[in-house]
Amino acid sequence: MLPLYQLLTRLIALPRHSEALARWTPVYRKELSSRTSTPLPAHIALRAESCLRSSTTPPSSYITDHLLYAISTETLAKRPNSKLLEAEIDLLATLVKGQPALVHQALSWTYAQTQSILAESSEASSSSTADPEPEIMLILVDLLDSTPAPVRIAAAGW
Repeated sequence: MLPLYQLLTRLIALPRHSEALARWTPVYRKELSSRTSTPLPAHIALRAESCLRSSTTPPSSYITDHLLYAISTETLAKRPNSKLLEAEIDLLATLVKGQPALVHQALSWTYAQTQSILAESSEASSSSTADPEPEIMLILVDLLDSTPAPVRIAAAGW
């Protein structure tokens, strides 16, 4: 994922590319299941499941949801990958730059929201009811104290 995040960060420097990535959603689970027998992982199916529930265009960005979730789960890991964390934060910062709707989505995001959507989309998640985790700004502030210098710089730049 690290090279992909780094590549996307460079590609979305132009506003038109950034908007295109923000609007992107993955192939829906039903469409993919007709092409392959492998099921989608729950975190990839997150946006697709919420799109299937509503008939309108989703008000939030799948990529932004994915990055916020990835940042929060990476910080909860025992040994977080600092290069991956830095790339995720840089990509999120580049993506939301100049897009007030995405900034609002990122600032109002909570780990509990994503967990509840994941719990609804998976059948075997009845045992994973966790307490709500801190919002993204609290996570970024926490990263300023406890991570290597490149991650601190990325978190401060957000």
